[in-house]
Amino acid sequence: WNGGRRVMLLQDTSYHISTMTVQEEAGSWHGDAERIIRTAGLTGKEHTDLLRLSRGEVRRLELAAILTGQYDLIVLDEPWAGLDEEARRWVRQLIDSHAHEIIVIISHDLTSLPHIDQLWEMECGRLKQLGQVPACLSKWTKAPPLVRYLLNKGVHLSGLSREELEEAVCRIPG
Repeated sequence: WNGGRRVMLLQDTSYHISTMTVQEEAGSWHGDAERIIRTAGLTGKEHTDLLRLSRGEVRRLELAAILTGQYDLIVLDEPWAGLDEEARRWVRQLIDSHAHEIIVIISHDLTSLPHIDQLWEMECGRLKQLGQVPACLSKWTKAPPLVRYLLNKGVHLSGLSREELEEAVCRIPG
């Protein structure tokens, strides 16, 4: 990490909106407001009152603002909350496009993971590093049922993204 200083944390920000319109909110992030709005898929809604947006649209706006910015470390707490499957796929692709950055994802939803390098899990209130994916997967005690099933069937997993898991299902022996 080399002592970077630009850190961004996204938690449940639905009650932290500080402006009235999509344009104002995008501009409040001190980035390229037009790019943020375009990335969030909200072009044409620039003058829309934020309270008229769906929860998913607000979440996309926040995630676009963060993931179009330049940070040394990004921490995303439950980034899939309030998003439909199409928006989850969009978030995964956006995160994957930042492969050179450090992004920490805290999530109970393990069905929407992007490509990840390192896996950690909470155990008895402590954060435990399992290691590099895919080598560490056999040590993952709280792996989702699909991951456990694939490992028990002897399928080699290349990663944990939805696309990687779907591809692994096609390789189940027998």
